[in-house]
Amino acid sequence: MSLVSDLGTKVYSGMGREGASFVETLGPRIVTSGLLDGRSTVAPAEMVWTVAAAAELIDVYVDSPDVSDESFDNKLRKQVSAATRQARILFADLILLNLLPLGDYGAVRKRELIRLPIEELDPPVPLPPDVDAALSHGMFKGGIGFKSGRYARLRWLITFAHYACSQPIDIRREALSDPLKFREFVRQAPGGTEAAQRQSLLYLAFPWFYLPAIISSQRSKIRDAFAEECLPDGPTDDVDVDLHRIYASLTQKAAGPVDFYRDPVYERRWNPPAPREKRVWIFQSNPEKFDLREHLRSPDVGPGVTDSWVLRQHAEDVAEGDTVLLWVSGADAGIYATGTIIGDAFTRSRESWEGNDAPVESRAIGYRLDRSLVDHPVRREDLIKHPTLSDLQIIKQPNGTNYKVSSHEWEMLRALLDNPRSPEPPAKADLDWLTGEIHWNKDEVDDLVETLLTRRPQVILAGPPGTGKTFVAERVAEHLTEGRPEAVQVVQFHPSFAYEDFVEGLRPTAENGQVAFRNVEGKLVKIADYARTVDHPVVLVIDEINRANLPSVFGELLYLLEYRGKAIQLLHREKFSLPRNLFIIGTMNTADRSIRSVDTALRRRFDIFDCAPREEILERFYDREGNLSEVDDLIDGFQLLNDKLRGHLDHHHTVGHSFFMRGTYTASDLRRTWNRQILPLIGEYFFDQPGLVEEFALEEFWPSQRVP
Repeated sequence: MSLVSDLGTKVYSGMGREGASFVETLGPRIVTSGLLDGRSTVAPAEMVWTVAAAAELIDVYVDSPDVSDESFDNKLRKQVSAATRQARILFADLILLNLLPLGDYGAVRKRELIRLPIEELDPPVPLPPDVDAALSHGMFKGGIGFKSGRYARLRWLITFAHYACSQPIDIRREALSDPLKFREFVRQAPGGTEAAQRQSLLYLAFPWFYLPAIISSQRSKIRDAFAEECLPDGPTDDVDVDLHRIYASLTQKAAGPVDFYRDPVYERRWNPPAPREKRVWIFQSNPEKFDLREHLRSPDVGPGVTDSWVLRQHAEDVAEGDTVLLWVSGADAGIYATGTIIGDAFTRSRESWEGNDAPVESRAIGYRLDRSLVDHPVRREDLIKHPTLSDLQIIKQPNGTNYKVSSHEWEMLRALLDNPRSPEPPAKADLDWLTGEIHWNKDEVDDLVETLLTRRPQVILAGPPGTGKTFVAERVAEHLTEGRPEAVQVVQFHPSFAYEDFVEGLRPTAENGQVAFRNVEGKLVKIADYARTVDHPVVLVIDEINRANLPSVFGELLYLLEYRGKAIQLLHREKFSLPRNLFIIGTMNTADRSIRSVDTALRRRFDIFDCAPREEILERFYDREGNLSEVDDLIDGFQLLNDKLRGHLDHHHTVGHSFFMRGTYTASDLRRTWNRQILPLIGEYFFDQPGLVEEFALEEFWPSQRVP
């Protein structure tokens, strides 16, 4: 018999959120089917929750971490490549447990991750319809901790599965009979602390008892804020029990569900808005005492990891939520990481690495690592050349530990942090690299590259503004040329661009004091001549290809696009051909001119690839280590905005995902992007209907940005 009653909360579980029934039906079934029956949820006909399968995952994943620079997806594929079918399906179940309640992943990305260990199985394992349907919903934001710490979360889930499956069935059955008994069962499981993942598992197993709130400090704040109203005998030392009673009390009074996060009436009581403006600091380390770079390269250190830093200056000013830039002094001085201050300042004892000359006690403060720049730091040698950043206090007075950064300096620094000097591309920029760079599906990348190499050596990437067409074109070119910068040329078409600019033509020149005309080769002829001299691919990227008069610019070269290797006579050249190793990638803004309006003869010589605004690209971008969106409903708002634009206009007149992609995307970025880029673009879309522009407001699409 259960130790606790539902107190009526089963009716209103999930805080009334859309999709709660999908998550809260599937979650208990994953846990119960696995622990009591040994049955998989991803593949219900297969018995995979066994000690042997879990032990195999411990061997290939937990005890064999891949510390290479490859993407998470590729590393996991390699790690499970030799695993048995049972172990792979169990891994898929555990990834489902990890991802199911998360609201900052879309269904596409969840599906990709769950399928990683099972994608090559034969016979194949299709996701059951109820599992697939549940992936479109989420109950809470996991944040950067769940993303960058995914390895640690999965490592713990594997360890838990091994522990749970090794327990006698009677103990497992007893644990699943009651939420508090199951909590004790989970607490006894070995492995790292992973408090958020453990709390997430408790919620999935008993959603009528545990709230979809996994951060311990937040749960305590909610309990404390409502204790006086809802706990007549006062709070206990069990936050989970108190929250259950509080939720029961509030839902009975409201005669419906209440949401502590999304309803401002309740959220403001435990999480009042902070009036203080966030500040930016530089914290300096001395590599002779503490090697920050070596620390950042440690396999256990990544975004989401917390640590502390000594406060020699500004101890009373640095506060929770501030941004911190971690600086290494010395010959290669510069910014090597970014983070966020957490908690309040405290007194700590001298640490072993500080040396005897350091004070016995010092003030310090915690921080969460957000982004490592160890492979592409912002170096002092570059900052001293900058007209504004050369006056940074740390450059002028380099002997301190903690430095304040002005708002103007921060604007300049952010531009450098978001666009650091990129590491050199691999000697061979392979398909995995390309897929990770452009965030397309692997099948789409394969199709694009295969088309260029085997079917049609010229393509057009067509889509609305901001869909990353030029970026994709340049990265594909980098892949095809294996990272040879001299083998890629970019030209931008415009209304005055002519045949003489692209192919050849007579140009006036001064010779012996007289005006003479001589033939000047255009962009295409020059790169074609170069391609004939080398034995590797050469790529011409034509940006905004539809802005020029295409039949006039290409002229007789339309024939050569279709018949590579054949030669024709140009006006000033006896023979000219397009070599087979020359590839052409054009980009086209469909909001500027529909692909249908492009000359038919030219259009049929290019394969057209649609570059639509896609939320899954945003999901993959922010799933990448080091990238962070501080706007919780960023992707939801992106979808709502484009849904409304499609409703008024069509899919050509939408807004691309690249407007919302930065290394760290803040609420200020969103507001700035909206006012300076998106709203003017919407104004162009409705240039003859200005009244409709007024129907578009930032807060309509991103409710999190409403000012209280």
